[in-house]
Amino acid sequence: MMKKMLHPDQLVALKDYPIRHTKILRIYYQVFSEGKGKAVSPCPVIPKPQGVLYLRSKDKRFKPYNAELEKFMKSHPKARYFLLDGNHRSIAAALAHRSMPALILRTDSDIKKARKMLKAGELPGTYSISNSVKSEIAILARHYAKHFQQRPAFYTVAEKAELLVKNGKIPRYITEEYRKNKSDQGREDQRQLALWAADCAEHVLPYFEKEYPKDDRPRKAIEECRTWARSGLPMRMKVIRGASLSAHAAARKAKDDGNDASCFAARAAGQAVATAHVPQHAYGAPYYAIKAVAAADPAHAEARIAKEFDWQSRHIPKDLMKGWREWQSRRLPKDLRQVLKSMMKLVFLEN
Repeated sequence: MMKKMLHPDQLVALKDYPIRHTKILRIYYQVFSEGKGKAVSPCPVIPKPQGVLYLRSKDKRFKPYNAELEKFMKSHPKARYFLLDGNHRSIAAALAHRSMPALILRTDSDIKKARKMLKAGELPGTYSISNSVKSEIAILARHYAKHFQQRPAFYTVAEKAELLVKNGKIPRYITEEYRKNKSDQGREDQRQLALWAADCAEHVLPYFEKEYPKDDRPRKAIEECRTWARSGLPMRMKVIRGASLSAHAAARKAKDDGNDASCFAARAAGQAVATAHVPQHAYGAPYYAIKAVAAADPAHAEARIAKEFDWQSRHIPKDLMKGWREWQSRRLPKDLRQVLKSMMKLVFLEN
């Protein structure tokens, strides 16, 4: 049995809707918003590898349930834990944009230990724990099936909190703080992504500048990216767009000249500065950087790719790594993922 802090988007939410006790939610929200969430009693959870809550029956009514659950699990690779109890605690953590303490129950031995803790009053807020992992999964599956007819969907704790806010089921002051903090955190993440993307682009910029020493368009794009990220000022669309288009124009010139490595290096710069407009553009910078090093030395492409990827991995902020890995699983070409797996011994989708 292990205690661990989990982010709300790692947890598949309970189906109770809406929140039953607003007063309890307010109390937990206050605790989490003050950064004292570790003091809260951990919520019991079961990790996904122990079982997915499919309903085993020939009854045709269960087919939509199983199909929707399978669709959800495929589209939410980070949701690796099923929440067994702690609806108010988990939603409060999500509204405060905080991780929450969880008690991970993997085996029947963990279940027995948790039951002893519950009996001793060491798990306040948790009402019951059954005799085995199998029975907990069965109970939870029945819970989902019961509520599926009313709301035929599954969601993470983070998504459930967002739904509650959207539908006006959360106290106004919590809603206002939630939206403000979400906006602030999103902007800060975007700026951190931009700085990392600029570093990735600059790391391969010599491939361009060696061939075109008088063309400073890609470098200016990188500088503009950093200026925006560090200033804290709103994006100036005309400036950002101009810098990005100029870098891509330099890339087209290099391509026409047959200089693939230079072309990809310039494109990395163009993608980096575009992060100021759309955060997802940040991932284009390391992608084109990898293509640049491969094009520069085709005979040793795999080793060069692995080395560059290792450099990128060591420089990205740790709290942004998950987003990058998700992007890899969706957008990175399969053959390139296989190269990185074999050379770096990394497992993208499993970690």
